Amino acid sequence: MIAFVKRLFSYLWDIQVDYRQSEINGDLIVFLSKGRYQLCTANAIYSFEDRYDNFGNIFRSEFDFSHLKGNKVLVLGLGLGSVPITLDMVRPGQWDFTAVEIDDAVCELAALYGYPKIKSPIDTRVGDALVFVKTNEEQFDLICLDLFIDDIMPEASMELSFLEDLKKALAPRGVIIANTLAFTEEHKEKSEAFFSEKFLVVFPEAKLKYTHLNNMLISDKNYLVA
Repeated sequence: MIAFVKRLFSYLWDIQVDYRQSEINGDLIVFLSKGRYQLCTANAIYSFEDRYDNFGNIFRSEFDFSHLKGNKVLVLGLGLGSVPITLDMVRPGQWDFTAVEIDDAVCELAALYGYPKIKSPIDTRVGDALVFVKTNEEQFDLICLDLFIDDIMPEASMELSFLEDLKKALAPRGVIIANTLAFTEEHKEKSEAFFSEKFLVVFPEAKLKYTHLNNMLISDKNYLVA
């Protein structure tokens, strides 16, 4: 009964349910907001279940899942698991997730608040996503890139060398979706420059989609609904 009342009140105002101090991300705060768990840092929302609309809008209305030839998904940057939660709502229990997250505090929070909502198996790796991709020998059908420290995307994740490593980690006809910021004009300019000068170089069939104050970079435009 208490949990139901708390969830009901969360539609009126956000309710803080957990807090961690992280050496990597600083303040990590979990709110119950509109009936869903939300993970925030000082300047960014890391995760908001299926209402993490940068990925959510793509998966709900713009992504053609019929092009995927397999079910192996690599999630780089975990939050509370919004990407697996949203994908699992499309195909419950049918995915094989690998999640890489550098912050063990984020992994602990995801296990508490996100993973109970996911039916598909998740292999969680605590470590640097760039190192994982460079040394990994598996291939994935879908790679979701959501790497941020607070509201900053690591510069190394925007280098050609990292994109080449990502390409090697793709299964034949696989696809990458990368989240980049577009909150401000400065963010937009940086994102668009990254797309045109580097992302398109490695993925010539790529497409940029603006959604929910973010630019989402899709490595193969054929995966988008016409």
